[in-house]
Amino acid sequence: MFSAKEGLRKPDPKIFQRMLSRLEVTAEEAIFVDDRINNVQGAEQVGIHSIHYTPEIDIQEQINQITSNAKTKNRSPK
Repeated sequence: MFSAKEGLRKPDPKIFQRMLSRLEVTAEEAIFVDDRINNVQGAEQVGIHSIHYTPEIDIQEQINQITSNAKTKNRSPK
């Protein structure tokens, strides 16, 4: 998605909601990575797992942690 084409810009939560709709996924199934904290916060407002990218972090490790937590959560008795 291109924000200019959509008429919306990050961190507006509407652009994230539109993205989820187009991809046909729930917020819980998505992971958003950005180097701008305000964009990360916009994604988090709609419930998307988000990672604030900095050169010091290991993106793969962060993604693994999110997906591992999701798997554990889904296995837990309700």
